[in-house]
Amino acid sequence: MFVTDNITIRQVIDFFKHDKGAGLDTMKEKHYKLLEKLFDVLEQKQMCFVKGVTDGKQLYCGAMFIKTANRIIFIFSGNSTEGKSKGAMSFLIDSVIETFSNKPIIFDFEGSNHPGLARFYSSFGSIELVYLHLKKNTLSYPLRLLKK
Repeated sequence: MFVTDNITIRQVIDFFKHDKGAGLDTMKEKHYKLLEKLFDVLEQKQMCFVKGVTDGKQLYCGAMFIKTANRIIFIFSGNSTEGKSKGAMSFLIDSVIETFSNKPIIFDFEGSNHPGLARFYSSFGSIELVYLHLKKNTLSYPLRLLKK
């Protein structure tokens, strides 16, 4: 297996749609089109890239990464059934981390509340960071009691 740049965001989306996306009612074609547009804009600004894993004949998985001055963000990915069995996504992520390992760059897994994904991300030596947020209810007194 080896990592390739010869992959499109559409191929990554198709992997996702046939795997994780198949069970998501919330993901519609309009969302995938929006992701393609986002990628196109960021690619023109040289702020993102896609990578895939292949054996030279078959593409196993792919991922989209956003790149800033000090951070690589693992934003979206798709995997095939065979890619899962071969550990292709682990191979891909490890390769991207290695590419940027000699630079002052943080690899950001972008988070997940899913325990399985958190465990997968921790296998790369990641550490969990909790981002606090403040929620303020500015409704008037009687309505404030109804909104939780």
